[in-house]
Formats: sequence, structure tokens, C-alpha cells
Amino acid sequence: MEIIFSISSLTLTLLLLKIVSSATLSNFTTDQNALLAFKTSLTSDPLSPLTKNWSTNTPTCSWVGVSCGFKHRRVTALNVSGYQLVGNIPPHLGNLTFLRSLDISSNNFTGVIPSELFKLRRLEEMNMGFNNLTGEIPPWFGGLPQLQYIYLSNNSFSGSIPNALFNMSSLMEIDMRDNRLSGTLSDDICSNTPNLRNMYLTGNQFSGEIPANIYKCRGMEDLRLGGNLFNGSIPSEIGSLSMLSHLSLFSNHFTGVIPSELFKLRRLEEMNMEFNNLTGEIPPWFGALPQLQYIYLRNNSFSGSVPSALFNMSSLIEIDMRYNRLSGTLSDDICSNTPNLRNMFFTGNQFSGEIPANIYKCRGMEQLRLGGNLFNGSIPTEIGSLSMLSHLSLFSNHFTGVIPSELFKLRRLEEMNMGFNNLTGEIPPWFGGLPQLQYIYLGNNSFSGSIPSTIPKEFGNLTSLRGLDFSSNFLSGKFRMLYINCK
Repeated sequence: MEIIFSISSLTLTLLLLKIVSSATLSNFTTDQNALLAFKTSLTSDPLSPLTKNWSTNTPTCSWVGVSCGFKHRRVTALNVSGYQLVGNIPPHLGNLTFLRSLDISSNNFTGVIPSELFKLRRLEEMNMGFNNLTGEIPPWFGGLPQLQYIYLSNNSFSGSIPNALFNMSSLMEIDMRDNRLSGTLSDDICSNTPNLRNMYLTGNQFSGEIPANIYKCRGMEDLRLGGNLFNGSIPSEIGSLSMLSHLSLFSNHFTGVIPSELFKLRRLEEMNMEFNNLTGEIPPWFGALPQLQYIYLRNNSFSGSVPSALFNMSSLIEIDMRYNRLSGTLSDDICSNTPNLRNMFFTGNQFSGEIPANIYKCRGMEQLRLGGNLFNGSIPTEIGSLSMLSHLSLFSNHFTGVIPSELFKLRRLEEMNMGFNNLTGEIPPWFGGLPQLQYIYLGNNSFSGSIPSTIPKEFGNLTSLRGLDFSSNFLSGKFRMLYINCK
């Protein structure tokens, strides 16, 4: 009896092993067939990674772009990003039921996302960005229980975002930039997404107001809603997003003032609200945000002066307040406490007074754009100390006197625009010694002298020169032929 029982146990064990082996082989074959169907569906594989590599003569798990789990040898990741593949997404990919990461970005896939992909219950990351996909965002995304990252940017998706996506407790990042999406954001947008960190919806046609319950996205770090049709005021509730580092609301129809509650955003590094209809004064509490590096407020209707507190920000790298209604003078202490300031854009306002002499302390300044204001006095010689400067734009002001010779030290200068002022004297010959100078705009001033002597032969050394404007001055004579390599 013991012998019979032992033989029976052995037989049962062998049978079970055979069943398991058969099931494993079947699953493995399912994955292989799904991938081969994907390969077959392509209408173009110009770089030939799949054509040359995906073959039944080699193990599936060694195919380019394919990763498998160690235990079951099932396909867990498919990454064919940037292979210039052309075709539709085949429904067979839905059979890769162990798939955790799907990346087909930066190709030329067309058509819609097949509904069969709802079977990918283990999927954590879906990246289909930078293709030519169309149709609507599938609501069944909301039924994928482990999906954390959705990247669908730079396609042609249309319609609204299904509410189901904002019922995903697993969701951490959603990127749908540069599509044709429209509609409003759900009032319940943050009620059921406790892990949402980054939301990128830039470059669509969303409208309406930002929902007040945005404050429930407590862990939000990056909120980008620029380039849409949003309107209304900026919600004060955004001030509750204490983890926020980037806030981008540019090119919408927002009105009203910047809410004071935003002073609580102590981690904020970038604020972009340009191209809206915002009014009021620039908040002085900007200067109390310890990590703020980039301030973009151009093309609004802000008025008043720029608070001196902004120039006490050691973190500040770039400030852009072009084309507002700002006035007043620049602080005499403008560069004393901004060691990292690289770019300052104040064009198209009503600033007056002189450029502060301590401008030289902005040692890293690369672009200084103060055109289209009411500045007066002479051009400070101290600008010549800005050795990193590439663009100097002072057009359409009331500057007088000569161009200071100290500016010959600006060896990186590419553009000099001093047109439409009251500058006098002769055209400096040392312009010809600025090796990277491409654009010289000095028109509509009171420069004088004879052109043969005023346009020196040194200008022939400007091999990068592309634009030259000396019109409407008091120059006389005829131009000497210069052998300039105008590109």
C-alpha cells in the first residue's frame, strides 16, 4: 500500500508540474504573440530595432525594449520610445497583463487608444506622449487601480478629461500638455487624488475657473495650467499648497489681483502669470519667498512701483515684468542682494529716473532690457562691469550723453539697442572689437560726425553682424565699403 501511495503521489506531482509548466508556456506565448502583433501592426520601422531584433529565434525577454519579471518571466515593461515607429496601437497590447510600464512616446503612432488596454490592471506608468494620437481620453483609465503616471502630451486628443481620472487614489502625475482638450475642470478635482504631485495641462482649451477645492491636493508640487482659456480670479486656496514649487498660469484670462494667501508658498521656485488681465500692485511679500527664482508677470495691467523687497531676494535669477503699467524709479540698492540675478526685463512700462550706479553688482547679468520707459540721465559706465552681458536694450527712453567707453569690456555682447534716445557724440570705434556683437541699433538719436570717420574700418571685424541701424541721426558723408560677413 505504501508503495502504491508513493507512486500515486509522484504521478500527481509530475502532473501538477506539467500543468504549471504548460500554463507558464501558454502565458509566455501570449506575451510573445502580443508583441509580435505590435510589430506586425507597424507601417514603418525606419531604424529597424524591432524588425532586426524581435524574432522567435531569440528569447522574448532579450528583445530590445522588453523587460521581464525575474520569477514568472512575464513581460513587465515595454519601452520603444524614440524609434520613429509609425502605425496604430494594436489591441493585442492589452494581453500583456503583467505589464507595469508602457512607453511608446516620441514616435508617430496614430489613431485612438484601444479599449483593450483596460485589461492592464498592473499598469503603473503609461507614456504615449509626442505622437499623433486622436480621440478622447478613455474614462477607463480611472479603473486601472495601480496607475500612477499618465503622459499623453503633444498629441491631438480632444474632448474633456473624464471625471474618473480624478477618482484615482494612486495617481501621482498627469501630463496632457499640448493637445486639443477642452471643457472645465471637475469641481471635485482633488477630493480623491491624495497622491497627486504634478499636473500639466498647458496648451489646451480648458475654460472656466480653477476649482476652489484645489487646496485638497496637499502634496501638489508642480501646477501648470498655462496656455488655456481659464478665467475668473486666481483662487486664494492655492496658498494652501505648501509643497508647491512651480505655479504656471500664463496666457489665460485671469483677472483681479494676486491673492495674498500665496505668500504661504514657501517652497515656490517659479511663478508664471504672464499674458493675463491681472491688476493691482506687485506684492511686496514676493521678497519673503525664500526659494523664488523666476518671476514672470509680463503683459498684464499691474501698476505702481516694483517693491524694493524683490531686490533683497538672494534666490532671484530672472524677473520679467514687461508691458505693464509700472512706474517709479529703480531702487538704488537694486543689485546689492541679488547675487544670482541673470535676466531683468522691464521693457514697456513707465519707469523713470536714472539707472542705479550699483548695477555693476549684478555680476552675473546676461540680459538687461529696460527699453520703452522714461529713464533719463546718462548711461552708467558701471554697465561695463557686467562681463556676462549678452543683451543690452535701452531703446525708447530719454538717455543723454555719449555711449560710455567702458562698454568695450562687454566681450559677450550680442545685441545693443539704444535707438530712440537723445544720445550724442560719434559712433565708438571699439564696437568693432566686440567679437560676438550681432545687432547694433542706434537709430533716432543725435549722433554726429562724418560717416567715413564715424563708421570705422574696425566694423569689418564684426563677422557675426546681422543687423545695423544708424538711421535718423546727424551723420553725413557716404558709407565706406566694409567687408563684413553678414550671415
